[in-house]
Amino acid sequence: EGTESFWTVTGDNIGAMAFVDSSTLLAGSDDFELRAFQGEESLYEISEADKITMLHGLGQGKFAYGLSNGTVGVYDNAKVRMWRVKTKHKPTAIFSYDIDMDGVDELFIGWSNGLLTVRRSDNGSVIFREMFDSSISAILKVDYRMDGKEEVIICTEAGTITGYLPTEAEFGTMFESGIMKESAEDQRIIDELHKQKLEMASEMKLIEKQIKT
Repeated sequence: EGTESFWTVTGDNIGAMAFVDSSTLLAGSDDFELRAFQGEESLYEISEADKITMLHGLGQGKFAYGLSNGTVGVYDNAKVRMWRVKTKHKPTAIFSYDIDMDGVDELFIGWSNGLLTVRRSDNGSVIFREMFDSSISAILKVDYRMDGKEEVIICTEAGTITGYLPTEAEFGTMFESGIMKESAEDQRIIDELHKQKLEMASEMKLIEKQIKT
């Protein structure tokens, strides 16, 4: 009806909002603060390292967050951080969905460089990744084909729309075959290769400078 039912004041401009549960509202602001409210009562505050740009409730007191410096992570039970990761790209969309039907939602994260990563919400380990043609603008859950089955829909700034079905369909086939799974050892190897890549790039720049000299 347009009538005001609630208002409160935070310390700065709000960059993201989400409900942690049915009665707890979470607000992230430009002063690097996360604040939780029940009605007009402030429950707790969490200081982060940069502006909060993404918030997504995961239920049972858990929520995911994204910062403008490329950090994403998950909190549980107010101030307990379960995990976080940081990249050189900015998170542009965060969504949760139990894609492998194990009773625990996975965290879908879209990035400014077009990368989609799917992480376990409890420990942050990557179980799937795919590169799109442009920055990911939104991640949704909807019965897009109107056949009674909900899909996770990935939308990009270039206009590409891609859908993923739960485990009993094509996405599950990739999980079961192990093609798209990543173990802790796989992730360690990827991190080591990325480190080597940075070292080699630095060495190449030095060599190019020497050649010019």
